[in-house]
Amino acid sequence: MRAEATNISHHIQPLEDLLFSIPNIKRVLHCDIQPQNLLVGKNLHVKLSDFQGRCLSDTGEEVIDGYSGEPLRFFCPRDDTCDPNCKTDVFALGCTIYFIMMGHAVYPDIIDGEEGWEDEVYERFAKGQFPEDEHACAEITSKCWRQEYESVEDLVRDLAAISVTDS
Repeated sequence: MRAEATNISHHIQPLEDLLFSIPNIKRVLHCDIQPQNLLVGKNLHVKLSDFQGRCLSDTGEEVIDGYSGEPLRFFCPRDDTCDPNCKTDVFALGCTIYFIMMGHAVYPDIIDGEEGWEDEVYERFAKGQFPEDEHACAEITSKCWRQEYESVEDLVRDLAAISVTDS
């Protein structure tokens, strides 16, 4: 189910619900944002579940570490794979938004389980070879992947602009 630019309201509302379900992003790192951790409730409102990442203090120090990490197709390449931050969660949000808009995960040409598939996905992300599919949130997903958002709040502003345009 791919969202058409002419009628995206039914896709935007769940995305807004998803973004607003992230509690105080400055103090919580989910570390496992992906479609399988979305709950769809009454009136198709979406909530993020399975919080097991990290809890941070007001000063940004780690208080609780749930030792969780993103699955490969939602993983932001970085030097220390055990060092998530707000931008790694936003990267995974970009992959999740892409999934919602396109109806499949990134790089559908790479088949899970085939020899070398993990290396191929990681390498494309690491080289900045991101999907270029056209959809209503393409600029948002691209900004997530290029780590141009400082916070989820910035992403919400861009999403709200699309929502207003669609009205």
